[in-house]
Amino acid sequence: MLRSMLCLLLFGSTALHAQDMVPATLAGHAYVPAHTMAAPPADAPRDLWVSGKFTMPSGRNDVPGSWRRPTGVNLPMVGQPFQGISAYAADRAKDGAIYGLIDNGFGSKVNSPDAMLSFVRLAPDFETGVVDVLDRIWLRDPDRVVPFRLSYDDSAARYLTGGDFDLESLQIVGDTVWIGEEFGPYLLSATLEGRITGLYPTIFEEKELRSPDHPRVRAGAVAGVDFTVPRSGGYEGMALAPAGDRLWAMLEKPLMAEDGAPEGAFLRVLAFDPVARD
Repeated sequence: MLRSMLCLLLFGSTALHAQDMVPATLAGHAYVPAHTMAAPPADAPRDLWVSGKFTMPSGRNDVPGSWRRPTGVNLPMVGQPFQGISAYAADRAKDGAIYGLIDNGFGSKVNSPDAMLSFVRLAPDFETGVVDVLDRIWLRDPDRVVPFRLSYDDSAARYLTGGDFDLESLQIVGDTVWIGEEFGPYLLSATLEGRITGLYPTIFEEKELRSPDHPRVRAGAVAGVDFTVPRSGGYEGMALAPAGDRLWAMLEKPLMAEDGAPEGAFLRVLAFDPVARD
């Protein structure tokens, strides 16, 4: 489990020292087109072939492309969108590919239960500007490691969606994928094939840290008492020590005091040993 180790000063009365400016020239630019789609795995529930069904202000809509948008990217969509990448792993794959993490879907737990969670292997070519998506690995929990009900719980593979977790950070240690997320906040471990192997709660001062989106937080919960992590305040960035023996995960927002106000003008950074898994 992740345990708080230190506080990182974010802002306050302490004077900030200017850093030396280092000139840099952009050497190349490669990108994946915004409207890039993927077919779900063959064994995924048929419902996952249309995503974004819960993004409409008026409620559920199952007709692909019926919500016309100024961008030309209309909803719902046939297939699963590539979406934005929320993190890259420090270490590359053996073939030199870059590991990237796809965010949780359409922006919230409510509107993303049909957005499949995944990470990808990418090969950018900065001369041509093209990014080759070598592989998209869909996260799944067939071994029922996750202790609460999933969006697609009653299926063999139990693919994870944005209604289950909000993935934000990624590191690869050996053959294990480590993912920091915001709803718990939790740290997830998975194989390089996307099979979930562990779920680790966040413990601080012998108590589990929870956000209002935690599966055990109920309606009427009191901020600062029943949950101390603000919404969208769980894990954001996560660094890997050069030796590969320590993960450093940072919360996006300050924890809340008992009165519901921020505990201070700092963010907490938590340490986790990926070898001992503690």
